[in-house]
Amino acid sequence: MVETFYNYKLKKNEVTHHKDFTKNNFMENFQVMTKGEHRSIHNKERLGENNPMFGVHRYGEKSAHHTLKEQDVLDIRKSLELKLYTQKQLSWMFNVSRETISHIKIRRVWKHLK
Repeated sequence: MVETFYNYKLKKNEVTHHKDFTKNNFMENFQVMTKGEHRSIHNKERLGENNPMFGVHRYGEKSAHHTLKEQDVLDIRKSLELKLYTQKQLSWMFNVSRETISHIKIRRVWKHLK
């Protein structure tokens, strides 16, 4: 629409944004911005800058992507420390990748656990 109203060709990294967050196709409702700016605006709208979770990273069981429980991680670390099982065996037992077990061992992940 901007291309039609303003006779402007969007650049590769530009998008058209509806200022009032609707699809009202009035000339005054359009704004041209970079894709990054546009993504930022919609992330702020979705979470709300005043939302206490805006920009907060969730770790461990609070993460949406966790498979393991905190006790699982502690058990994995203890098993590795006592050399009860190999990383490959633990990955099979806990249904995670061997890489995940390695990351737990070197505390790249779940580092908030002591």
